[in-house]
Amino acid sequence: MATVLLPRSSLPLAPRSTVIGPLLAPPAPNSRSSGCSGSLPVSSAFFGPLACPTSCRIAHPELSRTTSSSSTTTTTLLRWLLATSPRNNNLQCQHHHRRRRRRQFMISAPLLFIIAEGSNRSSLAKAETGTNSPLMNSSNSSKTVFVAGATGGTGKRIVKELLSKGFQVRAGVRDLQKAKAALPSSDNLEFVLADVTQSVELLAKAIGGVDAVIVATGFRPSFDLLASWKVDNWGTRNVVDACKLNQVKKIVLVSSILVNGAAIGQLLNPVYIILNIFGLTLVAKLQAENYIRKSGIDYTIIRPGGLKNDPPSGNIFLSREDSLFEGAVSRDTVARVAVESVSTPEASYKVVELVEKSDSPAKQVQELFASVS
Repeated sequence: MATVLLPRSSLPLAPRSTVIGPLLAPPAPNSRSSGCSGSLPVSSAFFGPLACPTSCRIAHPELSRTTSSSSTTTTTLLRWLLATSPRNNNLQCQHHHRRRRRRQFMISAPLLFIIAEGSNRSSLAKAETGTNSPLMNSSNSSKTVFVAGATGGTGKRIVKELLSKGFQVRAGVRDLQKAKAALPSSDNLEFVLADVTQSVELLAKAIGGVDAVIVATGFRPSFDLLASWKVDNWGTRNVVDACKLNQVKKIVLVSSILVNGAAIGQLLNPVYIILNIFGLTLVAKLQAENYIRKSGIDYTIIRPGGLKNDPPSGNIFLSREDSLFEGAVSRDTVARVAVESVSTPEASYKVVELVEKSDSPAKQVQELFASVS
């Protein structure tokens, strides 16, 4: 049994916060499941071959608004846990936290406490419907894109894809020597020291002057049980704040499917439970997503299925948020879609889920984004 200590300041509990507590019932044998990359040694039977655990990119949607659909697929206990008010579909938090203090969460396989930020999705709707970012109107050669997590499994591919499309690239890295060995040499590539867990001011200096930012960071498994929160939640928030200071026009986040598992009937999905056990990863990424959606910056959030290091094995399939529970996708494909979203007007203010399907018709990325409402 592991103990995770989370500062209260990192877990804002609004009046509509959702508290989902002990998970004692096992998952149904025929329940569908899916997951993000290979941050954990989860069987590929859930969502296809998994990639290197140390280069996982996870990002997970909102746990707000538990829906009635979950009650149709779970036990009476789960229905009690997800009991909602008639209007808000949220448990009402009965505790008023008056002092800053650290809260202790005991996490184990049979007992999982998830504290999710209860936010109203209607408030996260497109802030500028029908308005495209100015970034869409200039050629790639005049645009500079900052990549956070540039030496990761997906980040490296994003840098290469940007260079192939003629962008000026600024790679945010923590180790310059490692980055220069891992990434191609190019006159259009600049390396800057940038750690998303550092202060916003330092990040703002690294990001200054760019047109767009792509966030492809992800925590590496370690004995630090707060690693996921430091990178996937606070780190992404730092990047967003640095973008605001520099008036960056576009931000793209590489996330993952199944991030909103609690609200789409996947609360007892084994992958969902395991990923939360190791530092509440999905909750951390959910809060980061919400922060981006409320930032006012033109955003695209991409939630890939299980990440593969292999070349693409099927056609791109994009779907609306919270609609895919399984599937896999090559990191090369994720990089392509992330780079395309930088200058695709149809990708503005959208959250999409991404997998590869052999039976999906071949379409241009712009057309696929346009088909997702």
